Amino acid sequence: DAANILDVVEYVSSLATADKNGRIQNPAGLLIYYLRDDVPIPADFVTSRKRRIGEAARRRDAEQRQYLVDLELEFDTWRAQKVDDELAVLYPGPELDRKIAEIVEQRSKSDKYFMRISLAQRPAVARQVLAKEVREQMALPSFEDWCKTHAQRDLFGK
Repeated sequence: DAANILDVVEYVSSLATADKNGRIQNPAGLLIYYLRDDVPIPADFVTSRKRRIGEAARRRDAEQRQYLVDLELEFDTWRAQKVDDELAVLYPGPELDRKIAEIVEQRSKSDKYFMRISLAQRPAVARQVLAKEVREQMALPSFEDWCKTHAQRDLFGK
């Protein structure tokens, strides 16, 4: 096996380089001995080939993780857009602002934690509450199901 030969050459070369006491007087003979008798190199010796393979595997893993993060972000954006579209249908024009004001008023009276939110932030929190209620009523697919329906998104662009 050519890869194994290169690994043995690299190992014997490292032995000869690290030999400060002069015990290895014939590195070429040691190499021939290792190759002829098929002496295994130690499992903990990391050859440059093993290092490249490990780095490539780490790169693939990192790319896969990044791909999944990007996909989850795309799913979250898609889902938020669907909820916004549904809110626009359920509460067209100024009706959305009235509904948000109604939620602010209702929560300000009954929710002690909502009352701790600044007056400026209450409409944004009320919109999030309304969006959550609408999202729960919608039949949106799970992330896994969405991935199956958008499996070819890379082929055709986003």
